[in-house]
Amino acid sequence: MPVRLPIVADLDAMVQIENLSFPKPWTINMLKTELISPWSVALVNEIEGTVSAFILCWKVVDELHILDLAVHPSHRRKGLGKALVQAVAAQESCRKVQHMILEVRRSNFAAQELYRALGFSVVGERPGYYDDEDALIMRARKTQGRWSWEEERSGKNQCS
Repeated sequence: MPVRLPIVADLDAMVQIENLSFPKPWTINMLKTELISPWSVALVNEIEGTVSAFILCWKVVDELHILDLAVHPSHRRKGLGKALVQAVAAQESCRKVQHMILEVRRSNFAAQELYRALGFSVVGERPGYYDDEDALIMRARKTQGRWSWEEERSGKNQCS
């Protein structure tokens, strides 16, 4: 399950995953804008050479805002979403990111379970965020320079 930076050629697969995952999916132009934006951070996960999941984030000073995380329905519950969150956090850890934040549908219990397992907790809500539904705001913070899923390291943090 290699994780890598996306390329424009991945857009068709990303749009397909987006359409299969959300009632109001992002358009190809919205996804493309995020891929080329200087403040965006994006990764894809491949299975057998095919994009099977992706994550899109904004990095703002010490915060990583997860905008979109989608996994193809045939590859859910295999750890792809978790791997992407961990990979994007590792990529950004040397850039002084101290917390991650996201919005999730109040009814999306599977996603909430994933985020809680990664150390996220509910810190608020955004009424009407999805037009037809409220969003929960979830946040994860580094503690002593580590994310909750990282094992204890001996010695100093290499990214200090």
